[in-house]
Amino acid sequence: MNKISGVGFLILIAVLAILGLYGCYYYFLVQGFSEANQQGLVGVRAGTFGDAFGTLNALFSALACCGVVATLLLQRRDLKQTHEKADRQQFESHFYSRLSLQQNIVDRLDLVNKESKQTVATGRDCLKQIYKSMSERCLGDTKRTDQKTKIDYWYDWVWVNFHSDLGLYFRSLYSLLKFLSESEYQDKAKLGVVIRSLLSDYELAIILYNCMSSREKISKNMQKSTHCLIIWISTY
Repeated sequence: MNKISGVGFLILIAVLAILGLYGCYYYFLVQGFSEANQQGLVGVRAGTFGDAFGTLNALFSALACCGVVATLLLQRRDLKQTHEKADRQQFESHFYSRLSLQQNIVDRLDLVNKESKQTVATGRDCLKQIYKSMSERCLGDTKRTDQKTKIDYWYDWVWVNFHSDLGLYFRSLYSLLKFLSESEYQDKAKLGVVIRSLLSDYELAIILYNCMSSREKISKNMQKSTHCLIIWISTY
């Protein structure tokens, strides 16, 4: 809207300037140099005044030129808006495609009992079971009194036992967030809220534990992904 009002304002100024110049010109023709009586010039002759109306052709030509310029500016604006809209639609389509892929990865997660070889949980419930396993062991740990040490120890246990599932989960989520954060999309917050809305409380807890963990075995990408997640979660 600001761009539209700006173009209209410039067009109005140009038209008013042209009309003002012609108004001043005709005022000059009608009034003449009455102050120059000593030189014999008072007003203008009727023929000269009539011939002056031929300059109206130039006036309309000037106005037509302003119209052409205004049309070009409006077409340029419309083309730019159309291009920006197409870019937004293409990016959003790509984003939701990657988001769907990430959710498919979550849905395909499965936990299998090593002894019975039976599937304990699938999909998002896997993350819930991982969180509960760590939470129960932390609460039952009486050997370690320091909370940070306890979390480090039992998250180390979680990573050793579930790193194949958690690694895939973190990498896919990190890739999605990196794609969004490095884009030139204007309304990133809106898409960030979409990602946040798909994270369960158990996922947020596991992400938090991963950020708090000081394990050196966790790759830098894993640490970057979880820290990136915390920033997005706290922001949106």
